[in-house]
Amino acid sequence: MQSTSTSEADAEFDVKEAIEDLAIFFSNLTELLSIMTGINNIEMFNDVRSKLISGETTYPTCFKHIVTKYFKLSSKPKKKEYKLVGKEFSNYLKQFLKVNNNNSDNNNNNNNITNHPSLEDDVTYDELIKFLKSCKSTISNDEQRVLKNECIYGFFLEKFIIEHMCNRAKGRTNLNNKVILKKEFNLSESYVRKLRWLGKLWSKYSKIGNLCISFSTLYNFKEQLETNFINPKLAEEWI
Repeated sequence: MQSTSTSEADAEFDVKEAIEDLAIFFSNLTELLSIMTGINNIEMFNDVRSKLISGETTYPTCFKHIVTKYFKLSSKPKKKEYKLVGKEFSNYLKQFLKVNNNNSDNNNNNNNITNHPSLEDDVTYDELIKFLKSCKSTISNDEQRVLKNECIYGFFLEKFIIEHMCNRAKGRTNLNNKVILKKEFNLSESYVRKLRWLGKLWSKYSKIGNLCISFSTLYNFKEQLETNFINPKLAEEWI
């Protein structure tokens, strides 16, 4: 009798575990389908693909093979390339500087962030949420537009995260960063982390905002940029 009871308990445990696994799989599948649903033209495909590459859109890792295959994402390790450093790298980056980003040939002027909260004064939590929600559509991975929007947005995302962490410490909310970013702005924590890095960099070296280069391309230079700004003379050129 004891043996039978133990066997039944084991069987019951296995069923519960299987149900939990199915629930996790269904949740992951639902998330995957939400990414793929509605893609019926080239523009939509390229938009989703761009967000997957930049990290703005994340997907369940259990479906990595499917996402990589159908969105034509490279699964091969990148070949090591010669990296420009120091003055050589700084000069290379300067070729992407757009001295006057208000030129009439800039087709995206109407989508630029112009009315943002003060960069110097304190901004309330609610003001930050309102601004970040209203301006989310202005951030992109467009290599034909200067990075100013992404810089400003990242700058205020950093302020928002600081305010949110203060609110958590004071017991005003129990939502972690990942949850609040998804809830309020539908942004992944990893993508926000990159934007915050850009915002902090721009607050010190404002010419970064005048680079006409895609955000994902610039982020690939993260290590070189940070090394570049260790040199006071090179850093001064970007203030």
